[in-house]
Amino acid sequence: MAWQTPTLLLVDGHSLAYRSFYAFAYSREGGLRTSTGIPTSVSFGFLKSLLEVLDKYTPTHVAVAFDTRQPTFRHEADETYKSGRPETPPEFIEDVENLKQVLTALRIPILVVPGFEADDILGTLSRLAPQDYRVQILSGDQDLFQLIDTDGRVRVLHLNSKDRISEFGPEQVKEKLGIWPWQVVDYKALCGDPSDNIPGVKGIGPKRAVELLERYGSLDEIFDHLDEIQGKVQQYLKEGIPAAHHSQFMARIKCDVPLSPDWESMKLTGFDQAELLPLLEKLEFHSFIAQVRKIQTALGGIPTEAEVVGAFNPTGDPANAPDEALWFCPRSRPFSAGGAHHRYAGATGAVAARAVGLPRNCSLGYRNYQPRSTGCPIGGDRLLLVRGRYRLLAHRPPPGIQSGLGAGETKPAAPLGRSQPTQKPTEL
Repeated sequence: MAWQTPTLLLVDGHSLAYRSFYAFAYSREGGLRTSTGIPTSVSFGFLKSLLEVLDKYTPTHVAVAFDTRQPTFRHEADETYKSGRPETPPEFIEDVENLKQVLTALRIPILVVPGFEADDILGTLSRLAPQDYRVQILSGDQDLFQLIDTDGRVRVLHLNSKDRISEFGPEQVKEKLGIWPWQVVDYKALCGDPSDNIPGVKGIGPKRAVELLERYGSLDEIFDHLDEIQGKVQQYLKEGIPAAHHSQFMARIKCDVPLSPDWESMKLTGFDQAELLPLLEKLEFHSFIAQVRKIQTALGGIPTEAEVVGAFNPTGDPANAPDEALWFCPRSRPFSAGGAHHRYAGATGAVAARAVGLPRNCSLGYRNYQPRSTGCPIGGDRLLLVRGRYRLLAHRPPPGIQSGLGAGETKPAAPLGRSQPTQKPTEL
């Protein structure tokens, strides 16, 4: 396929954030929170959707755009724009700020431009992107359909109410709405958009708007042929010319936002797991922690063993070792877990098999341990405790484990905590 690489994924940050928030806010749980009360509905739902898209579409570049808190040029043009919407809940704002920290740790650029909405930023980036880039826009908002171009270089990954993602090009928009992407703005100019309080022409509904655009092609052509239109529809259109032009202005996504995009910074090159893991632990996203290798790969990084097992402490100090760090080695080569205070020391291979389905000829070690007999390697598989079950994280120890960390070697990451997640684990 000609447009396989490079591929730029542009994410409508506020669209995904609101969808994630309200998806959980109206659930029986009333929203997700950590055991300490931190709201996580936005962060959890957003990351889940983003990782699914990264896994399925494998983009090479990613950027996320968010709305600004300040009024935009649309608010200046119409003070009633988006009026009537409920006030943003404070937990949503807190959740978005935590999400932005996670995105920063993932090295995904976040773009906010005062005076403009996320849609305008995405529209501008889609037009400025190098011609050899394929552009995919992830959003739950059909407004972005207007950015789809005729040659299929720019497409929309639409997230519906059931969190299912469908890829839209011109033909898919025509099938769903009855109009082409380049008619979306004029469609809204005719029938309005109640969600944004865009009025449209009084008396013209969605069905009539589609009929008019099918016949005449554009808003300008409709007004040029008013004498051909009969009855009340003609009257509505004549009286609604000012409202139609105003609504057209409000609905059109600006593609000339003052931006100097750094395409190289949007390139997926992986992230520092030592920076990401404490944030995921704070939010109690144990399911994401358990999949950190997949996440690293999805974001263009190379998961090294030293990074993956960074929380394992080979220095011999039990106080600094995470409870979740477990290692398997062959049962025929016994080892010491370092003392009676290690409650899993010397567990049988059956326990190991039940934990993660590994072969039964294993012994289970807890925290730090040293070889007890000649030829016993320190290592095997790193596990992480997730909701009472041990999930496999890595194979083989990083360089330096057998002799301990030497001068100049990578410092272990901060220990992972023991708190249990409030969210249901997700799989990539």
